[in-house]
Amino acid sequence: MDSFFSDYQGKTESSKSYETWFIEEFIPTMEKKFSICSERNCRGIAGVSMGGFGALKTAIKYPSYFLFAAANSPALPPFSIHEKDELWRDYFKETKIGIALGMTLLRDVRKIFSSEELYQLNDPISLVTQFEGTNPFPSLYFDVGTEDNFGFQRGYQIFKDTLDSYHLAYEAFLEEGGDHFIYHHRNRFLLEFIRDQF
Repeated sequence: MDSFFSDYQGKTESSKSYETWFIEEFIPTMEKKFSICSERNCRGIAGVSMGGFGALKTAIKYPSYFLFAAANSPALPPFSIHEKDELWRDYFKETKIGIALGMTLLRDVRKIFSSEELYQLNDPISLVTQFEGTNPFPSLYFDVGTEDNFGFQRGYQIFKDTLDSYHLAYEAFLEEGGDHFIYHHRNRFLLEFIRDQF
């Protein structure tokens, strides 16, 4: 829960510097150890829920590293985690997880992204609006259910609308009646997307 594929509280040199470790140590080590392709066109990243958030944000943040990202039920909130608690309570009131668990999880995520600026530097929706660079925007696949336990269908729609406003291509699917665990049967579509990238 300390991760979201991110450096805890933005610190790049600590035992919780997950993003820095992944980019600067894990990827080079695996590519060297197994003598595999180390070019952008050979790399992709995928995840579910929190890992889906991380996959999307990492690919957008590091377009020179990743050709694509794929996510089942990515944790995409509809507004900043640093919005007022009252707004969040109203939000969680409408979700399956409810206010108590929702606010507990929110407090944990706020510890990771300890400031609004830090959150904006890691939020996939914000990163789309900030995207610059000589590398192409990564190919994206993401899906969510209309009855997501955490209400992530709202963030899904905002993410789609943001991509559309910047005329960026993607593959997305909204499953009618699906909850947060649609990856149990939709992971094959994620894998098909990954296969098609190569």
